Amino acid sequence: MGQSPFQYPTPEGAPDVAGAWTGTLLWRWRLAMSLVDGAIPGTSVDVPGLVSRSGGVEGLAAHLLGRAPDLVERAVLATSPKPLAVLLASPAFQRC
Repeated sequence: MGQSPFQYPTPEGAPDVAGAWTGTLLWRWRLAMSLVDGAIPGTSVDVPGLVSRSGGVEGLAAHLLGRAPDLVERAVLATSPKPLAVLLASPAFQRC
């Protein structure tokens, strides 16, 4: 998703600040949407089944984020037609 493992030019690795990662956000969003839409050849995700087995969208969010979604995240997920894509492209998921 735009970050090559072990390729950062200095030994301490990539900085843990938003500016160092925002250049790859569009790629992450596209990957998340393509995955959810079934547009990656040879790859499929049973999104309704995944949501169901997770106990709903909030359960899926808790599993992917490693914590319960906050109020803003819940509001966004509740209004999104593709909550899995939103979660996969979210800053909170990227930090997991």
